Amino acid sequence: MSARMGLARVLTLALLAYLLLLCLNCSDLLLYVLSFFSVYYFLYWLKRCFSYFFSFWLNCVGFFSSVVFCLVFSWCTVIFILLLVSDPAYSYKHHGSLWPALSEKGQQAL
Repeated sequence: MSARMGLARVLTLALLAYLLLLCLNCSDLLLYVLSFFSVYYFLYWLKRCFSYFFSFWLNCVGFFSSVVFCLVFSWCTVIFILLLVSDPAYSYKHHGSLWPALSEKGQQAL
């Protein structure tokens, strides 16, 4: 297995771990690190799709799967942020003091 394939598999696993953590309502620095990896994975396949034109079908499958992963990541992140902003009590109870203003409202709501 080449280093690039290994990297692609690690990044795919990292994105799946990120989605699992979102489903479990965890928020930490790890989520931001994994979101960086998912964007990197998308850019990696974008570069690969245009670099190796002759293996077109393989690259298109990888490219479109990375697009789907990024769309899922973006959708989950939007839902996560909307939960934080829309309900300060939920935000404070489940995620702690991410932003001071939300934490004060969350403490008052509790």
